[in-house]
Amino acid sequence: LSDVLVHNRAWAQRMSTNYPELFPTNAKGQAPKILWIGCGDSRAGEQCLDLLPGEVFVHRNVGGLLHPDDPAAMSVLQFAVEVVGVEHVVICGHSDCGAAKTAMAGGYELDSPLRTWIQPFRDVCQFHNAELSAIDNTFERARRLVELNVADQVRALRKLPLITKAMKARDLEVHGMMYSVENGKLDFLDIP
Repeated sequence: LSDVLVHNRAWAQRMSTNYPELFPTNAKGQAPKILWIGCGDSRAGEQCLDLLPGEVFVHRNVGGLLHPDDPAAMSVLQFAVEVVGVEHVVICGHSDCGAAKTAMAGGYELDSPLRTWIQPFRDVCQFHNAELSAIDNTFERARRLVELNVADQVRALRKLPLITKAMKARDLEVHGMMYSVENGKLDFLDIP
């Protein structure tokens, strides 16, 4: 970690040079338009949006999962929607997702925190077993599992009272997206 501060100072100087008002503006408060819910995978962060600090509110965890009984995730969601006033909530999955591959492989003890956490992936895997089993390529099967899981999460999120209220009151939008680690591209998922 010895280089962390050196890299930070270089980054801060570069940002100050390229965007002189960025840090003074951010020091006055935040007003991001997007809440990004994504995976903690080091290859698949919100940096793919190419936005500046202060332009996106972020929540990341293993698999980018949003559990309704997780106080951390629900607090982030409530804060972003009710206090910050974001206009868009994005749930973003990504290709080559370790959580999806782990769910497909199984093997963790029933009381394992990881197994409990990735259970939504396992549920989606069971529900869509016929479709997923028909995909021979493991990489593509895991990708499809992530897409199906993002779609399920978006639908569930749209039903939460906090979200339905904001959707009616001020046109909050909830989106599902996929990030491809192999080429850096982001795509919307069509989720009715």
